[in-house]
Amino acid sequence: MRLRLHPRETHLLPIEVNTNLFTIGRGEEAFAEYDRSIVARLSRRHAKLFEQDGAVYVADLNSRNGTMLNGKSVDAVPYRIADGDELEVGKLVFRIELTETPTDGVETEADVTMVLETAHEENDLTPIVVTRFPFLVSRDSEIFTPYRELPDGRAANEVEFISTKHAHFYLQDNQVYLEDLNSTNGTLLNDVKVQDQPQMVNSGDLIAFGGDYFEYRVLVLRADDSVDRTVLQDIDRDHSSEGTIFVDSPTSFIDIFDTQDKMSDQPQPSVPSIQEFPDHSEPLDSSRPEKIEPDKKAAPKPAPAPKHSGEKPKTTAKVWRYVGILLLLGAVGGGYYFYTLQPSAQKLEQVLYQGDYAEGAQIAKALLAQGSVQGETERLVTVALLRAYVPQWLQGYRAKDMAAMAQANDQLRAAGTMLPQMYDYAELLEWAGESQFLLSQSDTSASELTRVRNWWVFNSAKRQTTLERLAAYVPEASGLAESIQAQVRALR
Repeated sequence: MRLRLHPRETHLLPIEVNTNLFTIGRGEEAFAEYDRSIVARLSRRHAKLFEQDGAVYVADLNSRNGTMLNGKSVDAVPYRIADGDELEVGKLVFRIELTETPTDGVETEADVTMVLETAHEENDLTPIVVTRFPFLVSRDSEIFTPYRELPDGRAANEVEFISTKHAHFYLQDNQVYLEDLNSTNGTLLNDVKVQDQPQMVNSGDLIAFGGDYFEYRVLVLRADDSVDRTVLQDIDRDHSSEGTIFVDSPTSFIDIFDTQDKMSDQPQPSVPSIQEFPDHSEPLDSSRPEKIEPDKKAAPKPAPAPKHSGEKPKTTAKVWRYVGILLLLGAVGGGYYFYTLQPSAQKLEQVLYQGDYAEGAQIAKALLAQGSVQGETERLVTVALLRAYVPQWLQGYRAKDMAAMAQANDQLRAAGTMLPQMYDYAELLEWAGESQFLLSQSDTSASELTRVRNWWVFNSAKRQTTLERLAAYVPEASGLAESIQAQVRALR
């Protein structure tokens, strides 16, 4: 694929693209010379340009500010590019010049073969031999789905840590590259997380997908290598009972970067972000008690004075006016109490919108004390408690302050007596803190390390779900998954 990106801003230099897979992002080398203000609206991984089956495509990578092709939004499905098209990414607008007729972007000759063998003999993973690229790592592929049926419960649990579109391997200049596809639990190359930039893969490298169970050692073979390629026969013979999986059909780049099914990649809880809370800058009149207007209140007509009386008829207009005023004051006072002093879901929602999570936690506790909470109220209570106390716990975790972690965790445990799911979050955080402490002590016994590791491993699917929910409720906890996976590996 050879093309040129001509910026609309004439003072910017064109970008030459001479590879079959090109990343647009503010951290990419091609945009390094652009002023920061120009690339500020670019995501780190904003979009991809790639060649497939004789055509050039653009795919948006779930960027924050989107990608436009000829004024149309590029959403989940890659769009084909033609010469002269206008591409808009962030604030940058390019005219695309195809400088060479595209050819098939998939390498058709098996000049490079990649072998993935288990890094841990006790896991006994089936070897994978890849002879055609790109190669997509997916938990739903024929490579990984059989692990769900194994009697070893750990394999069935661990395979769920691999995303539907987790990572992919591709060839560039006869070298193998690995790119993580924004997977939930990450990809490690030699114990270092693969971040935004694709990484070159070499023989002897260790690669782990989603945890430490599916960890492989890499062997890269080329047609011009002096290595005896009968090594593939040896691999198949050593694993004759399970066989060897040969990947000789490439995955389409279109399928890899089609993100329309990414939202269903992992089961996600229904969690409110702060933007979902209604705007309370204006009062919601429909939810407030209706004011009682004295002149509209239905009141019985005063009885006429007896005709035989010599006295004047006694008017009651002034009396009813006072009654109306008293009723109005009572309504206003009751409304003030209900919406200001009495804990309510509406009040909690407003406080959360304002970002006052400490106050929100107090209202949430008061609501729990009133009785069981359900539906929307339960969701708001959960948000309030987690956003009030988990950041406090994270501060203690980063500082390795066990007392600070325990203080925050006690609040979640106390709420768990009335909201049981809080126990799951409290147990997870308590385990993370304890394992961190034990790993920091030089005299920790092997049995203690095994005990804390087994707590995670033997019910890892549930732990992982709890961790994902926590990160969804509390954005600051999004990096906790990586720390916990590192602890699990260290406990091994």
